[in-house]
Amino acid sequence: MIRRITCLAMCVFIANCELYAQESEPSHVQRLDAAVRRTVAYLESLPGYSVQVKQPWKLEGTSSAEGCNEFSLDAEHGGMFRLRVGSDAESASSLDCISDGQRITRVIRSGKRSLHSIHDGGLQQLLQDAMTESSLRYSGLDLLCRSDPERCVMVMASDVQYLGRQDLPSGPADHFRMTWGAGDSHHCELWISADETPLLVRMQTNVQLLSHQQLEQQLHATADLEWKRVDQFPDEHFRQQVPENAVEVADLHSLLHEGDTSALVGKPAPSVKLKLLDGTEWTVPRQKPVVVLYFFASWIVPSHHQK
Repeated sequence: MIRRITCLAMCVFIANCELYAQESEPSHVQRLDAAVRRTVAYLESLPGYSVQVKQPWKLEGTSSAEGCNEFSLDAEHGGMFRLRVGSDAESASSLDCISDGQRITRVIRSGKRSLHSIHDGGLQQLLQDAMTESSLRYSGLDLLCRSDPERCVMVMASDVQYLGRQDLPSGPADHFRMTWGAGDSHHCELWISADETPLLVRMQTNVQLLSHQQLEQQLHATADLEWKRVDQFPDEHFRQQVPENAVEVADLHSLLHEGDTSALVGKPAPSVKLKLLDGTEWTVPRQKPVVVLYFFASWIVPSHHQK
């Protein structure tokens, strides 16, 4: 499956600028707000653009892992876009989203399996799909593809600090650091180019995913965005070619997480073996008319509310 970085749930929407003035230096918040507004205005002024993103990430703590996510987005006025999450290698998993401005076709490939879904919308509706939203998380594109990026940043950011101007390979950029969302477990840094083409060129994320006794997980990810202005894409660029063997589903996210359980409704339950905490295996009894399985995480107190 596509590598996705799990994130904490978004905080409740609080559109109160006075709150940020108390937590952050007002001039730093104003500078961030102005930089984001310039970026959005500049993108809206372009006939079209192409952006390539590489995002190395590392998971540290009780378990460790690392990798590099790749993204590409081509967009044109009218809501037309082509998004690819994953590499072009035939063996790799990928998610493709393409819209002609009216309908979004999403195709996910994993090994020999292909699924696709079709919904109404253009670029501003891209993140309304849970699979797409989670795949783009922390890439920088998850900010810029929203219908109101300025509001998103101003709502989610607190304890904003302007760290000055920094020279990156793409040129000088204004550097900001902030706490992202509720609590103090998610910190984010943004670099927005400071020349005549104000664009988000880097996003760095540090998230504490889990912290309980000996269990601790920290996620570190850095997304570098490389932009290119495009005056016009070929007409066929925003036409999706769905693989012949692709199965159409209503929701990619639900199917991949829940499986095609509808095929089992009304049929005898399959034989299932589960591994217990001590490493031994237990087979779910099938001779009983009803079997109730209660799942809980080993590091938390199980819920006392049962029905």
